[in-house]
Amino acid sequence: MKRAFYLWAAGGLMFGALVGCGGGGGGDAPAAPGSGSEPTACVAALPPTGAMVPLAGQVTYEFVPVLSGGLGGLAFSSSQPRPVRRALVEAVDANTGTVLNSSQSGETGLFSLDVPDNTCVQLRVKASASAAPSWSVDVVDNTRGGALYAMAGEDFDSGPSGQADKNLHAPTGWTGGGYLAQSRVAAPFAILDTAQKAIGLLVSADPVIVLNPLRLNWSAGNVSATGLKTDGAIGATHFDSGNNQIYILGDAQLDADEFDPHVIAHEVGHFFEWTLSRTDSMGGSHSLDERLDPRLAWSEGFGNAFSAMVMGDPVYADSFGPAPSGHVFAFDMESNPVPDNAGFNVGWFNESSVHSLVYDFFDGIDPSEGDGVSLGFGPIYQVMTGGLKTTAAATSIHSFSQLLKDTQTSAQSGIATLLVGQNIHGTGIYGDGETNSGQVLPSESSALPVYTELIAGAPPVNVCSSAERGTFNKLNNRRLFRFTLNAQRSVVLTAQNPVFGANSDPDIILYSQGNRIAFVEGETANVEVLPVPGSAGDPLVLPGGTYIGELYEFGNLAAPAVGQVCFDLQLQ
Repeated sequence: MKRAFYLWAAGGLMFGALVGCGGGGGGDAPAAPGSGSEPTACVAALPPTGAMVPLAGQVTYEFVPVLSGGLGGLAFSSSQPRPVRRALVEAVDANTGTVLNSSQSGETGLFSLDVPDNTCVQLRVKASASAAPSWSVDVVDNTRGGALYAMAGEDFDSGPSGQADKNLHAPTGWTGGGYLAQSRVAAPFAILDTAQKAIGLLVSADPVIVLNPLRLNWSAGNVSATGLKTDGAIGATHFDSGNNQIYILGDAQLDADEFDPHVIAHEVGHFFEWTLSRTDSMGGSHSLDERLDPRLAWSEGFGNAFSAMVMGDPVYADSFGPAPSGHVFAFDMESNPVPDNAGFNVGWFNESSVHSLVYDFFDGIDPSEGDGVSLGFGPIYQVMTGGLKTTAAATSIHSFSQLLKDTQTSAQSGIATLLVGQNIHGTGIYGDGETNSGQVLPSESSALPVYTELIAGAPPVNVCSSAERGTFNKLNNRRLFRFTLNAQRSVVLTAQNPVFGANSDPDIILYSQGNRIAFVEGETANVEVLPVPGSAGDPLVLPGGTYIGELYEFGNLAAPAVGQVCFDLQLQ
């Protein structure tokens, strides 16, 4: 017998290819449109009497772990059934398609519901979960118009007294040498399970949490090419802040992430940042040993640590390459990052330093590692949804750790010790007094101070943008500054290259609590004024308070970079 793997769309049921998904017997599932075959009608043995009878069973999916030691990718030989939790289970009239009743699977995948007796029934399980007070997760196919995944069992006769063993199982579709065509039924349910685990961590800190609906887009056609997401060209597994959705790779030959829980949980961490907390990260490429913009380092480091907290496992693992001969990229957040020869890649600009710190704040005490802090997730959640969301400073390890110390006074000394262990020495939300410049070569420009402080009417301060560590989102591409106004007043920011005959392009962005409130990104050579003289926004009037901004040389945001360019920055 065959079973159907469905895609559920708003306009009705869309049939995928016919695949095995477990379940009880009793006829064939409907064929895919255009296949030329017709479904075989199910006929009940007895006429219905109008009574209701119980159906019960368990919904499971096949989970494939990553091989230990980072060799070989996925361990299909060690796959194991896991429950499909909190999923929507529907009993459908097999001949008319009418939904007869619905229920939700429990924590162990068990479900029960009542249906009319002596009726041909098909059970359908959607890759959709929800719980009170308010969260929901859907796994959909971005290459099929956002259709919701579901699996369905074979038609069966509900009989005169019901059925107690109507189990459904989602297999991987793995044959030992590859996947059966269009048969990777377990994938959406594996993704659904990981997303629920991530939300479970949030609920543990906030039982009355209210989250935006979370949509995770997966397709076997999702590849690492860049293009239209509706065609599967998603670039990489990522969170898209534009629509608050996650896109997950499914390319079995190069990189598929449905069985990489840390990768998925990391992206749910970004979803949490954007929907309930705050992130000032500009995104873009990054790696563990790079010197990054501190806002990016914070966001990616937090995402790594969040995945470890969700999975209860500090070893982040990402399988890739063709199964079963692929590979695993892995790192242990309990192992502090390895410094380079000069030790400058460890610090407030490094995501490895951030994830080690955040995980140390969360986990148990380990004196051998100098870790005397064990806070759990609650205090981290409280800072991220409270002080970090509204701080005048940018989101960074400096601002987060200071706010954590403010709320966890008994842990202040332990937090400070851990920070110093990562070569982070700045104090306060702005990292004042930071001594780790991130330099390697004497010729490199210093990234200090973390924020250049401006005073209205004071002489200009020289601030340099460079690309020595890379472009766009690397340390020193964008220089942060701050200023405080005692009362409402008009302001003018000027950045000017004092070098005669230079060919530079300064740009300025101004923020209030993470919100961009003004910017000037023109092409005027060597000088930029915010607001632009004579523009509709002139003058720029701001209420009293503290503001931060960034100044950068536009030519350092993409290769080939211009290199180090210094500007006189002044607030008037």
